[in-house]
Amino acid sequence: MFGCAAPQKYADVSINNFKERCTNTSDSADVSYISFPIPARVLRHSDCLGVQDLLLILMPSAEGKLKTETAAKLLAIMYTEHKSKELNEYETISVEHIKTDLVEYENVGLYGHFFLVRQTTEAPTVEN
Repeated sequence: MFGCAAPQKYADVSINNFKERCTNTSDSADVSYISFPIPARVLRHSDCLGVQDLLLILMPSAEGKLKTETAAKLLAIMYTEHKSKELNEYETISVEHIKTDLVEYENVGLYGHFFLVRQTTEAPTVEN
């Protein structure tokens, strides 16, 4: 089909929409220079912007898109490793990077890196 763009699955996912519509944070944390090379804000929401479990990592844009996106992916993996300690042996948690957005907030550029969070449970094997 020529001239017709396919609808984007995560078209509503943006920092501005997140700020306006995602009001019930299920988890949040500030990450400082002491524990990570780039300061960050980590926010997790359920059923937000059409995503069942959404993780947002905000970082200053002065560090550059490639650097912050790479750092956000690492931080998201570290987040899942931390959260996996709260799960039982049959549960797993993983993330998938779905979008990056850029906004200016109080004269500072911020990159928002959005991740889809998947938490799954695998039933234990029953031996006869």
